[in-house]
Amino acid sequence: MKQTVIIEIKPSSQSCSPSTLINLIKSCNILKDIEVNWFEEKICSEEINKKWVIGHSYSSVLLSCGVGYDEWSTIEENLINTIKTSSKDVSDIEVVLTAPSYVPLKDSFFDSLCVSFPHSKIDEVYDHFTETGILCVTSTIQNELLNKLILSANKRIEQADSNLKEKFPNTKVGVDEICLLELGSRGGQRFDLLFDENDPSSQCVRDLISTGSWVPLISRILGPNFKCQVSVIYSRPGAPDQSWHSDGDHLGRDADISGHGEDSPYAVCVFVPLIDLSDELGFTQFWVGSHKSAGLIGFGAAAEMLNGTINGIVKAGQAVIYDYRLMHRGMANKSTNTERALLQFVYHTPSYREVKNYGTQSLFN
Repeated sequence: MKQTVIIEIKPSSQSCSPSTLINLIKSCNILKDIEVNWFEEKICSEEINKKWVIGHSYSSVLLSCGVGYDEWSTIEENLINTIKTSSKDVSDIEVVLTAPSYVPLKDSFFDSLCVSFPHSKIDEVYDHFTETGILCVTSTIQNELLNKLILSANKRIEQADSNLKEKFPNTKVGVDEICLLELGSRGGQRFDLLFDENDPSSQCVRDLISTGSWVPLISRILGPNFKCQVSVIYSRPGAPDQSWHSDGDHLGRDADISGHGEDSPYAVCVFVPLIDLSDELGFTQFWVGSHKSAGLIGFGAAAEMLNGTINGIVKAGQAVIYDYRLMHRGMANKSTNTERALLQFVYHTPSYREVKNYGTQSLFN
């Protein structure tokens, strides 16, 4: 059995280059006698460095390795002492994270995850998506259609509010948990409301299942016979930050300790905001690459420590596509009177069925 160990090396001066530190630890004699697989390296930013390394203003280096449990317990103290004393360029070294699975150290740059459709090289987009677990679609739905989508979503939300008041007068909407056939909420002013497949007013929403600019990528990921469930997700003022979670379980093989070999996605989610997202209104924050292993569940705080998050702040009519297993969290709606609504398209293989977010009692029938 192997674990991921991430160590942080702190340079003694700003003139010490990151490559010098990386080469130093890779060439350390103590590592030549054991089986250690170095598979990822990344330079921390000044901002993260100041947040997590108190009183140190220079960029540190994070290195991640896959090493056996017994091996690490044997070499940890000797390794750290050896590196500390091997060069005047190192001021300190410490273990910042150990985990029983692959841990991604992905560059969380928004621009590197952006794509526009139609795209002539869909296989390249597919390869990028399978590695990161997320892409941001910068091509925008035209205003005429966007306005229809907004009207349809607002109508559905108004219907739900009215029926909740009539059928469940004792329910504290936004506070109590709700688990109905069409509506789910764990409280905290967040709601997940399915559209009625037979309502003509939501036809424009259902049409996007097959006409959205992202569909060629969905077909490449899931195959041409995919199914889709569509809902409107809305967070009202006062909605707090969510905890880190993944929408779907890991149903097949996880990646190995080096981040390779995981099963293909069985479901992909597409978010289409109906309003421009912002720090005030909130957005969804993602841990890039976290779809590869179920062992990362419970390690959400590490995403921020490793500078591995991306903020899905996109404009109305753009989209965020992510693997259903990717860890993420909805951020707070800090506004005073503005609802944050988005369309959620859950594309999945024919054999998968989403059941955990909804109940059996109908709100509408």
